[in-house]
Amino acid sequence: MKKGYLVYLIENCLKDLEALERVSKELNKGMNLSSNADVNYLGVINRCVQECLIIKVASLFDRNSKSIALYNALDKKDVDKLRKNSIIKKIIRVRNKFIAHNDFRYLEIRNFGLVTADIITSNLKELLKEAKQKVEKLIKKGNWFMKLNDEEKFVVGFSSVKKPNGLSPTLEKC
Repeated sequence: MKKGYLVYLIENCLKDLEALERVSKELNKGMNLSSNADVNYLGVINRCVQECLIIKVASLFDRNSKSIALYNALDKKDVDKLRKNSIIKKIIRVRNKFIAHNDFRYLEIRNFGLVTADIITSNLKELLKEAKQKVEKLIKKGNWFMKLNDEEKFVVGFSSVKKPNGLSPTLEKC
């Protein structure tokens, strides 16, 4: 079975989470006085990976009908259930108020993002795997498309099956 682009996005989030765990461990070891690790460099890498992960996870919950996101592929109730989880709420809030827009009021009350440990000790990995399984189930059933304004839009996966008009789905249709 060929993997859909939404599955690819979720897998990237899982890889970024693993990278964040790895860099965080190195950074914590580097804080030991006997270590010669460049903790400034590791701190920058940690922040970059963390922000990348936050942006990617938040984008999975985008409600824009033009986005390749969970709301455009799965049942709204299933996505709402995932989105109500505390780590997802925090990630979306931090993405919107700190990373993407630097909201003055948010920063004024000393909100400066998420602590790495809060992300890596959360159930984020399980939530991402659950979302991935739901999307893969759709792909397996053959539900690769959704209707949007009476147009067929590619949102979930690839198919070697020809569409009725003779065109194969491509990423360019997004």
